[in-house]
Amino acid sequence: MPISVVITNDDALADPDGVVATTLLEINVIADPATAPDTVEVDATGLNIGDSITAGQLSLPDGIELVTDADEVVVTVSAPDEEPEAVDPDAETAEPEVINEKDEENAE
Repeated sequence: MPISVVITNDDALADPDGVVATTLLEINVIADPATAPDTVEVDATGLNIGDSITAGQLSLPDGIELVTDADEVVVTVSAPDEEPEAVDPDAETAEPEVINEKDEENAE
């Protein structure tokens, strides 16, 4: 049966610039449906850029057997995408050249 993966404490990374991403939205387990949780939490506290958590590293309650491959990556922390350079609003911009402007002036 599938159980959803939920990331907690993603604002408590060791590197505050890191970006947490879920690579697996749910894991498959064998469990009694009456007692199985709806979600499993993945605590991101203290993770660094480049760290990952696999399905086998998850803390599952007693009586729940992991079916998903234990080496399957569930959560990763990566560096943020580079932001585009800021544009100076006060910078002068070149005026576009108007084609045939001189011809129109001579025609008048």
